[in-house]
Amino acid sequence: MSKNFDWPVGSNDAKERLGESFSRLHLDTKILASHAKPLTNVDPVVVPIYHSSTYRFKTIAQFDEPNHGSNFVYRRCGNPTTENVEVVINEIEGGAGSLLYNSGLAAINAVFWEFLGSGTHLICMSPIYSGTSSFINETLKRFGVEVTFVDVEKEKNFAEAIEKSIKPNTKMIYFETIANPTMAVPDVLGTLKVAEKHKILTCIDATFSSPYLIQPLSLGADISLHSCSKYIGGHTDVIAGVVTVANYEN
Repeated sequence: MSKNFDWPVGSNDAKERLGESFSRLHLDTKILASHAKPLTNVDPVVVPIYHSSTYRFKTIAQFDEPNHGSNFVYRRCGNPTTENVEVVINEIEGGAGSLLYNSGLAAINAVFWEFLGSGTHLICMSPIYSGTSSFINETLKRFGVEVTFVDVEKEKNFAEAIEKSIKPNTKMIYFETIANPTMAVPDVLGTLKVAEKHKILTCIDATFSSPYLIQPLSLGADISLHSCSKYIGGHTDVIAGVVTVANYEN
């Protein structure tokens, strides 16, 4: 090794913050409090996987700021790893924002629970992903959500059949760009025009077409979602789901 090589020794953030009082702490406390001081110029090419469940705050005042001073708080509410994925997918989708979930079905469930409730009506394409179908039939209906299925393989005019199914309490039209697993293709543009005409929320599962090939939001959809275990991952090593919205209010 060169005699001129100067390796920067890591700094203990807790020791710097606490000063002289740090030396009076019990060894156990020192171990618990000690951690390397974050380097302001560190910007890894590959975003690391953050395993931490919770995050530190520099001051109590920061914690009291709106959104805790734009700091991460708890893993369930997001972390730097998932945020990076959300930023990339949102860029592809052209949305107002994306949220990552631990599975495609979790993403689907989140949308349904947020926008549907007892007394509301959902129009849904059929056939559709079995997990979605099971959740609708076994859970949503049990909580008072009225559902009408429109068979994309039997209806000669899918968009017209969707429009005929609309009721005064219809809250959402849900369909896939390509049916899982039958590969049937609905009239996406025609259906979106019907929804716009009647001012009904639209959610499209575009998993089988991938966000690279079709961006539902650019076509007029309100919500686009994907199972990331298909084309977004594609290597049989990822289970995740993502929801992207056209408007921040959603």
